[in-house]
Amino acid sequence: MLVAPAHLSSAPIGRFAPNVVRNQKYNPASFLPLVLYEQFKFFFNAYFLAVALSQFVPALKIGSSPGRSGRRSRCYILN
Repeated sequence: MLVAPAHLSSAPIGRFAPNVVRNQKYNPASFLPLVLYEQFKFFFNAYFLAVALSQFVPALKIGSSPGRSGRRSRCYILN
């Protein structure tokens, strides 16, 4: 029968760090900033986001949206 030495078994509680493993990468406060940083630290990801967002500004739109006649003429061409 093995018995632990007295100095090991009588250690006061609270003297050691808690035995907790935390391996999470994010917490609720840091999730969004870190994910956005990881995504947009590459130039082309930020570039295409800027191009996509610019399409909501009428003066910056690429091309023009066809009106009613544009859709009709496209249908005539396809038929």
